Amino acid sequence: MLKNKNSLQSIYGHKCFVFFKVNKMNENVSGTVKFIKRTIAAGFAVALFSCAPAFASGGSSSQMTPFDSDEVGINLEIGDMASKSGDYDSAVSAYSRAYLLDNKNFAAVYNLAYTYQLKGALKEAVKYYKTAARIDGKRHEPYINMGAIFLIEANPAGASEMFKKALEIAPDNIDVNFNLAIIDIDKGDHKSALASLAAASKSVKEKSGRDYFSIALKTALCRIALGEFDMAAKALDFQSDDAAEEIERYYLTGCMLHKSGKTDEAAKAFHKAVELAKVPEMEGLSKVLDEKIAQFKATKKTGRISN
Repeated sequence: MLKNKNSLQSIYGHKCFVFFKVNKMNENVSGTVKFIKRTIAAGFAVALFSCAPAFASGGSSSQMTPFDSDEVGINLEIGDMASKSGDYDSAVSAYSRAYLLDNKNFAAVYNLAYTYQLKGALKEAVKYYKTAARIDGKRHEPYINMGAIFLIEANPAGASEMFKKALEIAPDNIDVNFNLAIIDIDKGDHKSALASLAAASKSVKEKSGRDYFSIALKTALCRIALGEFDMAAKALDFQSDDAAEEIERYYLTGCMLHKSGKTDEAAKAFHKAVELAKVPEMEGLSKVLDEKIAQFKATKKTGRISN
């Protein structure tokens, strides 16, 4: 976990279950904040707001001893250690205790929500993310995570609303802009997606790395869908050392060439993508790729195969 208040660290690898960033945060009594970040795939609750804690061990809050900031910090650390070890029930108990002691503590309620999200208790997670957003209206992370949850629960409209709220707080946030682009791509609004991708690209300093390649691939997809093949070719003019990105690059190249009337070259590009995907670790992506190639040949619509 990070000790620097403004630091970020990646919790996920490039290929995981949900393509949206999930952020975790913690702070001790001195105000130090830790927070974690993102992943992939294509999964699509509005819970009632509540500022009540999940647990109230040892009696009601009116019977407890006066607020002790050291005890809050201790419970935050206990929750942090339990969460990292996978003991989410103990983490929930510790964060709940910290929140019960100090119901204005952003880290306590935020991490409580995050732990519920890890447990798969998504309605509880949303409830406490809403509480966290109310406690500190200047933090965008609760809205990002609620957006991710709404997508998992097949509510892209709700997710878009949450991401736009996050954007009001953090207009240059690369993750928020990228997530909005993904939603627009999935509903066929490629022009809006391009605008969000352009906003996301402002945060990318070098023409390399995961963020750059992800934005380039989605930009190419949109350009192909809009018939802007020269601009699509420019977006695809890179080579990645990541196999999944190369698979997607060849797939999109095949779509672009086929729609340009270069069917023989397109077939070679599709074949290259399929060959790269014929390894055990790419089994899931290989199935998606086969489906998307077949779908493209039938409909001429370029599909999204990754985040």
